[in-house]
Formats: sequence, structure tokens, C-alpha cells
Amino acid sequence: MKMCMMQVKLLCFPYAGGSARIYDSWKNNIHPSIDVVPIEPSGRGTRMNEPLCDSMEEMVEDLYPRVRKELEDHLPYALFGHSLGGLVVYEMAHRLMEKGDKKPQHLFVSGKRAPHMKDSQKQIHRLRDQEFIQEIYQLGGTPKEVLQEKELLELILPVLRKDYRVAETYRYPTGRRLLTSEISVLYGTRDEIMSGSEAREWEELTAKGTRTYPFEGGHFFIHDHWKEVLKTIQQTLLGSPVSPSAHSRI
Repeated sequence: MKMCMMQVKLLCFPYAGGSARIYDSWKNNIHPSIDVVPIEPSGRGTRMNEPLCDSMEEMVEDLYPRVRKELEDHLPYALFGHSLGGLVVYEMAHRLMEKGDKKPQHLFVSGKRAPHMKDSQKQIHRLRDQEFIQEIYQLGGTPKEVLQEKELLELILPVLRKDYRVAETYRYPTGRRLLTSEISVLYGTRDEIMSGSEAREWEELTAKGTRTYPFEGGHFFIHDHWKEVLKTIQQTLLGSPVSPSAHSRI
């Protein structure tokens, strides 16, 4: 007799400039027991007519009711976010803990340094358009064709700039309680934003263990290696994790 596997929700947050649609393809390419739920920030995608957020506090305030609604069915759930989305995951986990909500089964933080680490003082969001565009292009997440298409650029540029403002004006609140969920940290081996040793700094922020997963590539390895990323998520939530570097505080 086959055992029924319990359904797990995976709430996904996009990177700077991205919409929830970046996770649409995940829905049909992951184990059916995992329900991928992309969470849309304001000012893009299905929420394009809503105002963009100016700060991380505003973004979490905006997204919390949407996350909270997904918890009403009492299913176990996990949070996933890439780059800016990884920071949102961390802050959202704290908001959920502060509100006394059911805690996430797991956190997946991708392509994002631990928030307590000192970041570069570079303020990309303050650059002139052409300099800003060049910085974005070098990261590799936005196709050159999009950055050269005037109409598309007019749509995406305000979103990118605001999202970079959110990330670059964020300040880590000192004296915080440790999280109580295990964290998996995914990173690209050629990512200039974070290294493997920096990925391991996440262990300072949880009372549970952390696991780090390197992927060949730069900052946007989640597009080039999406199958491996999904396999890592799937095996973490439904079975034994795959060959990670594990670090435990227990």
C-alpha cells in the first residue's frame, strides 16, 4: 500500500526587479507534494498598479498579510527567496515569530549574504540611469535585450531602482532573537556578491542548523541550474538533503 505524503507549501519571494512569475515554471517541475506559491510584491506583475515599497519594513508589512493568508489551512510550509528575496525571507520569518504564527518548516536563502554581515557601502540605487543599467547588466540577471528596449526599460527600471533602495538602505537590527528554523543557503561558486565562507555566516542567525549548497555559476545560478535547485529543495523538504556542507549549532 502506498503511503500518502503530506502536502508542503513553498512560499517564494523574487529577487530585485523580479515578479512572482519567475517561479511559475517551478510548479510543474517539483514533486506534487510541494505546492509552490509565488508571493508577489507590490508594484509589479499582478500588482503593477500598486505603489512600490521604499524600505524593507514597508515590504514586509505589505507581504505579511499575503503570507499569513497562506497559513490558514495549517499545512506545513517553507520560505524561499533569492537575493533581495532571501533578505525578505529572513525578515518575514522574524515577523511570523513576533506575531506568534506557526513557524516555517525550513528557510531557503539563495544568493544573499547573511544580513548581519557588513555590506559594501556602494549605493547603486543612487546612480544615474546608464550607470545603474550597467551595474545591473554585470550581475547577469536581466537580458541585454531588455535593457536596450526603451519601453521595457521604462517599466522595469523604477522597480529595480526601488528594490535596490530597499536592499541598500536595510540595517540589521542588533540584539535579535535567533530564528528557530533550519536554514539552507544556496550560492553560486562565481557569485561576486557572496562566497561559500560568507554563506556559512547564516548559522549565526538560527538556533537550528544551517546547510550550504554551492552551484556552478554566478549570482543568477537559479536560472541555469533550476533542476538542481528544485532537487535540493525537494529532498530537503521530503527526504534527506543532498550532499550539503552542514553546520549545526545543536
